[in-house]
Amino acid sequence: YVPEQLDLSKPVPMVIALHGAGGDENMFMDAYGLGEIQRQADRMGFVAVSPATYFFTSRSDMLEPVIEKLSHCYPVDRKRVYVLGHSMGGGATTRLATDKGDLIRAASCLAGFRGFPAGANVPPTYVVAAELDAIIPAAGIESAAKRGIEEKLPIKFELVPQYGHTLVVE
Repeated sequence: YVPEQLDLSKPVPMVIALHGAGGDENMFMDAYGLGEIQRQADRMGFVAVSPATYFFTSRSDMLEPVIEKLSHCYPVDRKRVYVLGHSMGGGATTRLATDKGDLIRAASCLAGFRGFPAGANVPPTYVVAAELDAIIPAAGIESAAKRGIEEKLPIKFELVPQYGHTLVVE
């Protein structure tokens, strides 16, 4: 998604949004928050990209080709590439931040976070868990985030009360 008013004569940020299991590349554009990512792109001025997550679940080497190909179409500011993911997409985001953190300015894992290895060189990462999540319980996400915080990794954790697995994306 490219906002109509986005000035493409200069480098622009890019947000890569990775959907959860059972979803597809339309989830962030149409379902999660009824397309909130598009409204944020309009408001904040970035290109929003939502590829199929399945390619990223075990292959972090897929990130560079996505950035490269989109850079041929849009003036992507490679110093402002952000990745966010929900559920399985949060797990994929964890992997990308671990393996390719040098390509990512910041990351966000929503209702899906595996934790980072000790001493990992990762970008600032916002980790969100839903209190009422029966699919990926908040306790496991919180525990993984707190281990990283104790190790002085750049993690911010938030527990969202009274929300479940999918609603927390909004």
